[in-house]
Amino acid sequence: MLRFRFDDLSKVGLRLLLAVVLGLVFRHAALAEDAAPKALKGVALVIGNGDYQHLAKLPNPPNDARAVEEMLDGLGFETDIVADRDARRLRRALEGFAEDAEGADVAVIYYSGHGIEAGGENYLVPVDADAAALEDAGEKLVPLSELIDELKKTVPVTIVMLDACRTNPFPPDALVKTSPDAPGVPLGSGGLGEARGAVAMTATSATAENFGTVIGFAAEPGHVALDGDPGGNSPYAAAILRHLSAMEGAEFGTVMRMVAEEVYLKTGGRQRPWVNESLRRLLYFGTPAPQPAGADGEILVERRQLLLTIAALPEPGRKQIETLAQSGGVPMDTLYGMLKALGAEAPSDPAELDRMMRSQTERLKSMLAERDALQSTDPEIAKLSAQADGALREGALEVAVRLLGEAKQRVASLADTVDQAEAQLAAKRREFAAVYARSGEANFLRFDFKQAASDYALAYDQIARWDEKLASTYRYNRMKALEQQGTLRGDNEALNSLVSLGDAALRDAEASNDAVSWISAQNVLGNALFTLGDRDNSLDNLKRAADAYRAALSRSDGLDASLTGKIRNNLANTLTVLGTRQGNDAVLVEAVGLYDKAIDQFEIEQDPVLWASAYVNFGKTLIALGELRNSIETLTMAGQAFEAALSVTPRDQQPLVWGGAQINIGNVYRALGLRMTDPNIAAGRHVQSVSAYLGALQELTREKVPLQWASAQQNLANAYLSLARLQRDAGTAQAYLRQAEEAQNAALQEMTRERAPSMWANVRLGLGETMQLMAFRAATPEEARSALLAAADAQSQALEIFTKDNAPSTWANAQVALAYTLQLLSQREHDPAAKLDHLVRAEAIQSAALEAFPKETRQSERAALLHSLGLTLIELGPLEAGTGRYEAAESVFREEQELLSRDHETARWAASQAGIGNAMRAIGIARGDKAMLVEARQRTGEAKAAIQPFDTSYNQILDGRVAEIDAALATLQ
Repeated sequence: MLRFRFDDLSKVGLRLLLAVVLGLVFRHAALAEDAAPKALKGVALVIGNGDYQHLAKLPNPPNDARAVEEMLDGLGFETDIVADRDARRLRRALEGFAEDAEGADVAVIYYSGHGIEAGGENYLVPVDADAAALEDAGEKLVPLSELIDELKKTVPVTIVMLDACRTNPFPPDALVKTSPDAPGVPLGSGGLGEARGAVAMTATSATAENFGTVIGFAAEPGHVALDGDPGGNSPYAAAILRHLSAMEGAEFGTVMRMVAEEVYLKTGGRQRPWVNESLRRLLYFGTPAPQPAGADGEILVERRQLLLTIAALPEPGRKQIETLAQSGGVPMDTLYGMLKALGAEAPSDPAELDRMMRSQTERLKSMLAERDALQSTDPEIAKLSAQADGALREGALEVAVRLLGEAKQRVASLADTVDQAEAQLAAKRREFAAVYARSGEANFLRFDFKQAASDYALAYDQIARWDEKLASTYRYNRMKALEQQGTLRGDNEALNSLVSLGDAALRDAEASNDAVSWISAQNVLGNALFTLGDRDNSLDNLKRAADAYRAALSRSDGLDASLTGKIRNNLANTLTVLGTRQGNDAVLVEAVGLYDKAIDQFEIEQDPVLWASAYVNFGKTLIALGELRNSIETLTMAGQAFEAALSVTPRDQQPLVWGGAQINIGNVYRALGLRMTDPNIAAGRHVQSVSAYLGALQELTREKVPLQWASAQQNLANAYLSLARLQRDAGTAQAYLRQAEEAQNAALQEMTRERAPSMWANVRLGLGETMQLMAFRAATPEEARSALLAAADAQSQALEIFTKDNAPSTWANAQVALAYTLQLLSQREHDPAAKLDHLVRAEAIQSAALEAFPKETRQSERAALLHSLGLTLIELGPLEAGTGRYEAAESVFREEQELLSRDHETARWAASQAGIGNAMRAIGIARGDKAMLVEARQRTGEAKAAIQPFDTSYNQILDGRVAEIDAALATLQ
């Protein structure tokens, strides 16, 4: 590689330093790094066209040209500057420069003014150009490619910087002709395009090897650039001036990336410069201009590191920061600095990273809105604080923290002298508190929430005696830092500390009659209690969280509607978890009402993601309520809620949100399928759910969002299980079961017991169900028994997590599943004692679980459990003396039938009718009761007639019972 350096700042010239030449590029032998330097010559032409005669004038090009010329002159170039040139004089200046550049080693052209693109050619626009110039562009405008071609013939390296991508000054539908007789080509839609001259070149002669061309555009091809404030510099010129003159150790391409990202940040993402380069050597400028000293120099160094970090960031990452900056009204510079500060500690889960950055953006917005300039009586503290503020705005968070650390040291050195006078003491305490608070802010933005909380505690201690309101603010900020530490870092100790602080904050706010502070403290306190309750399965913490949110809402009249909506959303989330765990219909209904009100208070145009998230939460609650009520209408409403969320979260813009909504839509389809009486319609719903889950998995990959990926795998397994249950074909059913088992095992790779115990337990329950169904399809009795033992083991492990106290509804369902597995095992036991043991255990489990399914609110689930209990009692009948078990079974089946509709739940009603008939058959035979046997025969026949359209596999069983009844009746004639 060849490296170009300017040896010093004088006009002595350039030195050529040789490094290793890669054989793959030029096939030259390696050259020594310390080869003798050769003096080089650099020339530059700087052009500023702004005073246009017939087109829109540009105020800044002359300023840009003067500043850039001074910079290049300082770097050791032989410079020439021209301004406001018409076509003839501009062409002459360029031709003269090309002639004078012969023998130079580097030629630089900087152009600021109007420029256009047409037919792949970029044109510089002279100040005398008008619309008619487009009819003879080859003469009336200046083609860029001609100049580049001339320079490449005689100069090894050509650098062209075009600050000429401003808004097109000509009519948008105009055609451009290179000559009056040439065909017209459309004018580019905006700005310049990729230059034809910037392609890889070989040496143009045997004596002057050409190392390539660099063309820098102020904006991307086809995009316009900003001119900047009148009287100043354009964003592109300002970035060049800031970074091009100080390239110590940095290769030219690296510096141009810094320039591009500087413009991108300063314009809020509206303008991104672009470089087209074909250099075959790394290009360095030599000894840089003097760097700023002290804090300004440190800020500039960290700023440049940040710019290079941004340059390497993938496009989705940029879009995320741009969206957050735009929606939050905060500078992108600081957000990128926050992202850089995370470094290797950034979450691998994009959804978690997005949550962290959104939270930090809100905090930054609050800081910027609340911060007043520090009026310090100590000049050193004032200077350090101002420098730290500047560092934060530049995204130099490390420098900001260091400067505020020095300010804290200054505070510590002055603290002993503060007691001189009461008024002065109060002022100093405020000053000291502000330093600690600003340090807390900086650490908060760096995601060091623990240190931020410590800083806010010191700020509170400084001001508590002097300013109660300000002290309350610092304590609230400490609570927010502890909330982030506890939520994002999994630090329950921080959350418990927050709870303790919350009680004190509420007392002080109550005493001072500060309603806003009191409501804010209640909301943060509720957030901490909800997170603790969600983690430890504690109903007590969840109830306390709900109480905190209710208290906040009770005093929220007149508050900002968005804040009230967020509190309602938080309360609804809490009630959804509580209602689901308790199986409480009323609690879920209250949550639905709260979501409805919260959504009305969110503006979709202001924050579509918040609005969509509320609808997703709303839909989840409707699913829980629909399943609890066995309501197809409610489940359909849940699907509509998810569709509403999808309407503002396009897949290409919000792929993770879209994927999450697909999972929820799949859940709706599956819940609906479970409630369809027509098996074909039910299967169709389950196929739709499979399609939704598979679509979600395309976006929710294991690499991006491991736990969401595992959740989608779990839901996919459940859908396959539902399809397997509906299949009469054994081969198809087995295929679905294998797919279910594969998806469940995949989910368990991420949902470990240590990482996510509740999720892990749910997957174990699903795996138990898969093993149950596999037992039915097993080829041998031993295979079936092995599958059932595996099912019982999986269900028992799940019940180690789910208890009657922390999740009564889930616990009850798991108990029912385990009891059914024990029933199936008993049927495969040859040892009467073992068989009896399984059945007695199953009967005890089922009887205990009944209290979790009251007939008033959980009618369908209670009916299913009663049927299972009745079957257990029937099987216990012949193992014990007397007819007590059969009588109990008859009573259980009759209670079940009272909960079922013959018209809408025909198959289930028929099964209960068959159960009653079977119990009466056993009792009638044992007692020799003819009337009971007659009724048993009638009920069994009715059951066969009702169930036959749905399942003919019971015909043989029911026919056998009828034959047995007939035989018993015959003996009683």
